[in-house]
Amino acid sequence: MGDLFDLIAALHEGIDTDEHWLAALDRLSDELGGAALFLGTTHRNGSGFELSGHRVEPQWIELVNGELAGHESNPIYAMISSQLRTDPAATIMKPIRLSDVLEPAAFRASPIYKRAIQPAGHEHAMAMVLSADAASALSLTLVRPDRAGDFRDDEMQLVRAVGPHIVAALKMRHQMSVAQSAAMMLDRYDHGILLLASSGNVVHANADAERLLAERDGLQVDRGHLRAAYPADTDALRQMISEADRAARAASLQPRAALRLRRPSGQDDLVLRALPAPPIVASTFGVGELATIALFIHDPKKASQSVDQVIADGFGLTAAEAATAARIWEGDSVSEAAATLGISANTVKTHLKAAFEKAGVDRQSALVRKIADLLRAVGHR
Repeated sequence: MGDLFDLIAALHEGIDTDEHWLAALDRLSDELGGAALFLGTTHRNGSGFELSGHRVEPQWIELVNGELAGHESNPIYAMISSQLRTDPAATIMKPIRLSDVLEPAAFRASPIYKRAIQPAGHEHAMAMVLSADAASALSLTLVRPDRAGDFRDDEMQLVRAVGPHIVAALKMRHQMSVAQSAAMMLDRYDHGILLLASSGNVVHANADAERLLAERDGLQVDRGHLRAAYPADTDALRQMISEADRAARAASLQPRAALRLRRPSGQDDLVLRALPAPPIVASTFGVGELATIALFIHDPKKASQSVDQVIADGFGLTAAEAATAARIWEGDSVSEAAATLGISANTVKTHLKAAFEKAGVDRQSALVRKIADLLRAVGHR
């Protein structure tokens, strides 16, 4: 039982990073005799089967998702689809050995066995539907070599026990991925953006808002709540947040009046506006508390230097290289950057290669992160 609890803990630890997730899947595979693991989505309308795998060669996944995706090629897919048609509710979290429902000779005669499973050195299979709705079902399939023997009853019970935890971890990983992508998008805005819960707690701050809060010049966080530099401004800020919360509850997007916060440094006032956050934001940010209010902060003293110039100065790029890097930062593809800048795609690639070398990176995603760090450091965007 201790091994089961350790495995469940490993699956939940795998939520935060890909490295931990792969380690958890490794552990599950080891517990099941070195089995290869597949997570598959079966479309209820019969349009096909989509698969991802662990301890599986990429070409195998490509083959199963492509040529071998149909019922006639894949008896495992056919078995799952049949279960869902017969009794969907009773099917979920019910592991089934393929040998219990299909003669070994029929399995070995199938295209998926001949072209994928056998060449990979596997012989035995089991599957379990993890979740299902009207459109599709998520299933876990395991295959392993003949030397490990067919899946035992206790191993099937282990899979059944960890199934709900796999589903929970996958949902959390998906939510975190969406939140991370959304956070990167918010970091690209010119203004500071704070997402607040109904309680006033800060749920998320984009890069520009983090800089402003760190400066503690007119606005800061005190025990999770926002506080201005002066009591009267704090009262006005909390009143604005309360009004935005009431508007959110009433599903009103009516803009609220802007609020100016004085700054002890003598710099120009911060200008704030609060709006109800769209529902998609509330569902993306926050676990304990959902983000229901979006607070936009304009800082008049923010550097007016162009992004191109900041990038050029920060990495020692030429004007052409910096302009190209800026377009990639803005989300353009190579062809889009070429069209915007009036140059060829090959020239864009040449400028990017130079930018990679000077920034010390080897791919576009790494360059975008470097630029984000640079702009955050100088308080730009």
